[in-house]
Amino acid sequence: MTAVHGSPDVDVAGDCHCSGGQPKNFVLPCLLLLLREGPAHGYDLVDRLVPFGFSSDPPVVYRNLRRMEAEGLVVSCWDTSGKGPARRVYQLTGRGVSRLDAWTIAVRYQRDVLNTFLKRQAEETLDHEPASARYERSPRPA
Repeated sequence: MTAVHGSPDVDVAGDCHCSGGQPKNFVLPCLLLLLREGPAHGYDLVDRLVPFGFSSDPPVVYRNLRRMEAEGLVVSCWDTSGKGPARRVYQLTGRGVSRLDAWTIAVRYQRDVLNTFLKRQAEETLDHEPASARYERSPRPA
């Protein structure tokens, strides 16, 4: 799933192409979290992933749901009660809740690491002129 919705594209002096994307496989804990909030069908989950910074990509969501079902993290059944075609509805299992808890620990750790980076960068910026200005003035090797 492409993580582009609302993420900044930064190009600094042609060296850094920072997309602000999510960590690898971040769609998995997001899907688990959304399913902990209640059973849902795939297209509903596609729409609900947007606030997490993902663009709409149904094939990726369905591929991950099938993988999660094969791993026993979710179960699904066909809902034929509504108008239109039957829809597969996914529900979190106990194993899925345990996996979500493990992801939550990992995400908190990543948050702490990122906060450390941001704090140090903010301190550097407050205490001194921006680093980019210092490096622009520094002599370049011949």
